Amino acid sequence: MIRLAEIIAAPPLPQQGGDTGHDATSYLKGALGKKVEVKIGGAERDRYGVTNAHLFVAGDPPLWLQQQLVSAGIALAAPQADNKSCFAALRAAEAIARAERRGNWGTAVFKILPASEPRLVANLVQTYQIVEGVAKGVARSGSRITLTFSDDKRFGFRAYAEGAAAKRLSGDGTAIVGKMVRIRGWVERKAGPSITATLPEQVEVVSGEEGAILR
Repeated sequence: MIRLAEIIAAPPLPQQGGDTGHDATSYLKGALGKKVEVKIGGAERDRYGVTNAHLFVAGDPPLWLQQQLVSAGIALAAPQADNKSCFAALRAAEAIARAERRGNWGTAVFKILPASEPRLVANLVQTYQIVEGVAKGVARSGSRITLTFSDDKRFGFRAYAEGAAAKRLSGDGTAIVGKMVRIRGWVERKAGPSITATLPEQVEVVSGEEGAILR
């Protein structure tokens, strides 16, 4: 079994009007019966023993399946702790798909959620999302950095930076206040909705339309 590394695909959706659908299962059927090349960009297997890899369909040039899925608006770029070497390229493809409203970017399935609307984010707990908002405050507790996006200390959206993400932010944390910040990851709910970033690639300070990863 092979898991496509560095992406999160949209779940299958009911077909409407005879369209082919904007889900990975329908899209990948086009690769059935074709020769593919498997390339490992990080750890070969995850803790469950599943192989994480990038797949290239034979051709001239070969078609990189992950990039094709993201470019079609069917998957989101999702860096992994042990597989993130191709994230920059996938994020760039995602930005183009979003700007051109391809696939699920043209529906309600993919969208950048406003941090100023925590109830909207909270409705998507246990899903992988991108949330964006102006950072109102930064606090540090031990090795964790907390970004807040509203004056609501109890139920407002928060982003937590840990591990490599916290190390990246430690020198620039206070400089983020007042800037538009984009966080991607799994939505959790404690008092209010939150996303925990453990990788620096999950956190962006938006610069213009496409944003720039913090450095």
